[in-house]
Amino acid sequence: MLFAALTVLSCGFLSWAALLRLAVVTREVRDWVLLAVAFVASGAMFAYIISTPDDQAELTDGQAIVFLVWMVCSLAGATAYYLWAEIRHFGRGPGAPGPVPYAGQVPPAATPAPRYGYPPGPAPSAARPHTPAPRPRPPARRFRRLRSPPPRNAWTRCGPSWTS
Repeated sequence: MLFAALTVLSCGFLSWAALLRLAVVTREVRDWVLLAVAFVASGAMFAYIISTPDDQAELTDGQAIVFLVWMVCSLAGATAYYLWAEIRHFGRGPGAPGPVPYAGQVPPAATPAPRYGYPPGPAPSAARPHTPAPRPRPPARRFRRLRSPPPRNAWTRCGPSWTS
């Protein structure tokens, strides 16, 4: 957004700056070529204004129309292309929706994108409807039988000395 505003606020003279950022980010040949065209157009627009005679106080109508059309085309073209290409470039990503098929076309089977840190799940099957698996029953609770110690009486605790 900042580069689109830069193009508009500079009246199209810095349209090459937005296209430079776009060419660096996307690394496409088309963007580099458009950067060169915008740079040459901005230089030519600047040279056209400089080449007007100094003795003239104002531009003639023809000169003003040529400059205005050149400036508006440069400004609108660079801004529109920058925003379109930027949205298109960053709109693509994992899980981004693809193109909508025409009526009558069957879309290809969607495969889920792998999630970071998780192993890929099983492929979805369109032939079988999904039925939830039955919940396993918890095992029956088993109580451990406690054994009581053997009975002790006074004679067994004290030993044979009492019996004699």
